[in-house]
Amino acid sequence: MRARRSPYANRLKGKQRTRAIQASEYLTVDLDIFARRDLRPLVEALGDNVLVHFVGRRGGGRVAILGLAGPTESPTDAIIRCSRVIDRLPVGARLLWKQALRRIFNVGIQAGDDRGTFELAIENKALSAAARHRAEIVVTVYGSGVR
Repeated sequence: MRARRSPYANRLKGKQRTRAIQASEYLTVDLDIFARRDLRPLVEALGDNVLVHFVGRRGGGRVAILGLAGPTESPTDAIIRCSRVIDRLPVGARLLWKQALRRIFNVGIQAGDDRGTFELAIENKALSAAARHRAEIVVTVYGSGVR
């Protein structure tokens, strides 16, 4: 009698799989700001409320890529928290915010290697807050890396 392969053998292209299947998940919301003027005064005014990923020149303009300090439960939570910080900006920083070419709440999602779907709701109050601050909402999905 020939040996049968277990139906539970978890193989990927003939090589033993080394990790469990990962589900898709919400990561964070970054705040991306594009402008013609230096954004460092705006970033300084945001203070300890943000983590600075990048501030400087990119292409022909100025860019600030920021994350909220501390964890967030959902994109709605992150956008509302960030909106409150923007509401408290001093006049000079508020002017830089208003003069920016683009203001983006960038929702980050890590794609899993499962075959299921992943839904992520952004509530009306977050959409209203983004609109009030003339900001876009962009969704970035980072690939799982599994082939």
